[in-house]
Amino acid sequence: SEGGASGEMTLTYQVEDASWQPTYDVRLTTEGETALSMENGAYVRQETGEDWRGVALTLSTVRPSGQGVPGEVWPWLRRIVEPIPLVRQSAKAALDAAPPMAEESFLVAESSFNGLAVTYRYPDAVNVANRADAVKIALGTLNFTPEVFARAVPLSDQTAYLAAAFTNTSGELILGGGSAQFYLDGTFVGQRYLDLIANGDKEELSFGPIEGIRLTRVVKDRQEGDRGVITRSSQEDELVVMTLRNLTAKTWDVRLQDRVPYSEQEDLKIAWEAAPAPPET
Repeated sequence: SEGGASGEMTLTYQVEDASWQPTYDVRLTTEGETALSMENGAYVRQETGEDWRGVALTLSTVRPSGQGVPGEVWPWLRRIVEPIPLVRQSAKAALDAAPPMAEESFLVAESSFNGLAVTYRYPDAVNVANRADAVKIALGTLNFTPEVFARAVPLSDQTAYLAAAFTNTSGELILGGGSAQFYLDGTFVGQRYLDLIANGDKEELSFGPIEGIRLTRVVKDRQEGDRGVITRSSQEDELVVMTLRNLTAKTWDVRLQDRVPYSEQEDLKIAWEAAPAPPET
């Protein structure tokens, strides 16, 4: 119109150089009343070329650049080939150190979960500088009542490990990934990868070794006691003896795991027994 016009324009656009990473402080308390808490947070960083000053920050687990369609199911051809030895991974790869923190907030974001994605809306304005240290945002604390016991795996370990089992009854997704710091009765015991834990899922977390519970696993020859495996024509017999010693000053609920072989060939028959018999197989 004649004389021009004035107004306010709002621009909405997407950038690729901004990201956030979940982080958790997992705290197990065994002194007094047993409790497990997860302090949920996020590291936010951006390299968009401009500083974000006083922005309204919303974090979401939606990934527009990720896979958006289901995978294909292709024909499955099987062949008879020479077997390839399987390599067993004993643990997750070590995590890089958590990103440096330039600013830590004390307010807690409001979370919502619609069954498809989790959204966190932070109640206060946030500053995130361009190409600077990550800003840490608090996303709340989840509390659980765990079952604490010693997990023993003599096949690979010489000591048992302190474990806490719980069910995610928070109504939220525990996103996992990123970095998780584990604390036992206030003492830092390690930093590890944390798997995603859906609402209603059962999970078992480890809080380090119990050096006073010693484990041994010995393969004994049934006749001579020194060779481990007896071979008679097409038959093998093996006897395994596992020993647990509690050198601590307390009584432990110990849950032992081991393995027995299995076969996918009709001609290979496997029979085994254990004393005492395992309650779960």
